[in-house]
Amino acid sequence: MYKRQAVYDATLVQRVIDVLGLPWQVSPEMTMRFPVYLTLGNALLALLVAVNLREPPATAEEEKKVSAGATWRATVAAGRWILHTPLALGIILAGLCFDSIVRLFLTIASNYYRLIALPDAVFGLIGSGFAVFGFFVPALARRLVARRTIRENFAAVAALVLVALVGIAQVWPIYGLLWLMPLGIAMSLTQFFVSHYLNEVVTDSRQRATVLSFRGLAFNLAYGGVGLLFAALSRALHSAGNADAVFAQALGWLPWYFAATVVLLVIAGRRLQAKADRAVAE
Repeated sequence: MYKRQAVYDATLVQRVIDVLGLPWQVSPEMTMRFPVYLTLGNALLALLVAVNLREPPATAEEEKKVSAGATWRATVAAGRWILHTPLALGIILAGLCFDSIVRLFLTIASNYYRLIALPDAVFGLIGSGFAVFGFFVPALARRLVARRTIRENFAAVAALVLVALVGIAQVWPIYGLLWLMPLGIAMSLTQFFVSHYLNEVVTDSRQRATVLSFRGLAFNLAYGGVGLLFAALSRALHSAGNADAVFAQALGWLPWYFAATVVLLVIAGRRLQAKADRAVAE
C-alpha cells in the first residue's frame, strides 16, 4: 500500500515516463487516481485467485462437521464466550480503542504529510519505514509480556498513542514526521499484545480461530466508525477556512477523542474486573 503512494507525485511519474521514452503527459489530477487504479487491479487479481480456489475432496463425516448450521452454531458460541469472559472482552476493547485511531491516521497520512510540507515523492518511503517497526517491535513486545502485567502494557500503548496524537496536532513543518515513531511502535505493540493475550485466554484451540475472527470484525467496525466520525467532524469544521485549515483543526480533536475513549475503556475494564471477581467468589 505504502509503495503505491509514490505514484501520487506527478513530477516523479513524468520523469519515469520520459526515461522510458513514452509520449505521455501526466498531471497531478491524473496521478491522484493512479493508486485507486492499482488497488482495483490488485483486487481483480485477488478475485481471480479466489474464484479458482478449490476445496480438496471431503468425506461425509467431514462435510457434516463443516455444514453451514454447525458453522453458525460455533460462531454464536464463540460470541457468547467472549461476552461472558471479561478478560477476553477487555482485551478486544483495548485493542480496538488503540487500533482504530492509529489506522485512521494511516488512512489520512498523505494529507498530513502535505500539511507538514513533505514532497509527495517521499510518501512511499515514509510508509515503508513505518512498516519496518513490525520487524523490530515484536522483540520488545515479548520482553514486555514477560516482565510487565497486561494493564501496564496496555497503559504504555495508550501513552504512546496519546503522545503521538498530541504531537501530530501541532502540525510542525517537516519535524512533525517524528511523531510517527511512537505511533508506529504503538500499532505493532497493539497487534502483538492482543494476539498474545487472546491466545492465552482461549484455551480451546477449536474456538481460537473464531474468536480471532471476532476480534478482526470488531477492529474493522471500530475503524469504520472512527472514520465516519472524523468525516463528520471535518464537515462540521468546513467554515474554518480552506481544506488545510479544516484538516489541521480536525487533527487537534484526535487527542481529546482518544483520551475520552481511554477513560471509557478504564471504566469498562473496572466493571469487567468486578464481574470476574464476583464470578470467582461464587
